Amino acid sequence: MEYLIVYLIFIVLGVLFTVAIMRAVFMIPTIVDNLRAQTKHLNEIKQNQKDLLAALNTGHLVKKAADSDV
Repeated sequence: MEYLIVYLIFIVLGVLFTVAIMRAVFMIPTIVDNLRAQTKHLNEIKQNQKDLLAALNTGHLVKKAADSDV
């Protein structure tokens, strides 16, 4: 009788472990998609920073040229 209880416990643990692994495996595509979206968003932010810095530098150079006596 004790063996039956032990077997049932192992079966339940095996089922829970299998379900946990299956959930993790099926979550991988979602995780990858989220990482791709975040990477795309970060690249857009980086490009916006470059554009803003270029615009600021251009404006600074225009102001510097206007202030000079050349």
